[in-house]
Amino acid sequence: MSCSTSPINYRLLYTLEGHKKAVSSVKFSPNGLYLASSSADKTICVRKGGTQRKTAKIVYQVWDVFSGKVITVFQGHRQGISDISWSPDSRCLVSASDDKWVILWDVRGNTRSRILKGHGNYVFCVDFNPAGNVIASGSYDSSIRIWDSGSGKSIHSFIAHTPAVTAAHFNKDGSRLVSSGYDGLCKIWDWRVGGCEKILRSEEYPAATSFVKFSPNGKYVLTASFDSKLRLWDYERNSVVKTFSGHVNSRYCIFSTFVASRRPLIACGSENNFVYIWDLQTEEILQQLEAHVDVVLSVSSHPCEPLLASGALEKDKTIKLWRNDQSI
Repeated sequence: MSCSTSPINYRLLYTLEGHKKAVSSVKFSPNGLYLASSSADKTICVRKGGTQRKTAKIVYQVWDVFSGKVITVFQGHRQGISDISWSPDSRCLVSASDDKWVILWDVRGNTRSRILKGHGNYVFCVDFNPAGNVIASGSYDSSIRIWDSGSGKSIHSFIAHTPAVTAAHFNKDGSRLVSSGYDGLCKIWDWRVGGCEKILRSEEYPAATSFVKFSPNGKYVLTASFDSKLRLWDYERNSVVKTFSGHVNSRYCIFSTFVASRRPLIACGSENNFVYIWDLQTEEILQQLEAHVDVVLSVSSHPCEPLLASGALEKDKTIKLWRNDQSI
């Protein structure tokens, strides 16, 4: 279903199978060559995209020949995986799991590089910094841990949210880390010392904050909360500048993402099994994708092609790949 004035037209390209339980996270690699997915079945599946073509100035991927074939299945966690993150060079993946471990994987070598131990409860979220030398992980033990990705050692940790950290994300230059939690707060950190620089909170928005992400330019923060709202914050002014609604989100920590296109977009999953796409400037719903037969927990936008990936929970277990024909 889409609005008649919509400048976008996402259509289903492929339905990808392979996981035996709920899909928790889907992420395109920064170089656009891979799509990784994690699951409650304790595995990570990595698929490779189409062929490269070169023009005078750019290299891009031809996804019309995307087969969806799983090229690598990473196994090693003892319990379900909640989140994954790519290194900026697309050579490594890091995963967060209910087994309290963070694991670093070598995608090219198809091996497990390191197990990072230190959290005292489920690890719920994980993110590489833009330089690729540091990993942040958030847990149900209320802490964020900062890890050296080379040695696997914990640099330091700090209590961030009570009772749990739901998301953590580095900004564009890696100088700051933003986090969210069940306490309803969104915090901006100087992660090098574990110092909280700013807390985003308003009496108007009391719901627990289930997801957070810096905008691509690093000037704003996108939050999701259990009142079925996405909010774009000017965090320097501690003010909400945009609000996106229409989807359903009252129980699950659902990923949302910025989509690069001719008109900047926001995409998010929903508990009514749809994927919602908004115009970032007008806050208008441009398209609702009849995506899955269970809660759509995760969405990911391709870095250079007009593609979205979505993944859903237990009754579905699939990943859907969508293409915006209006961007061609």
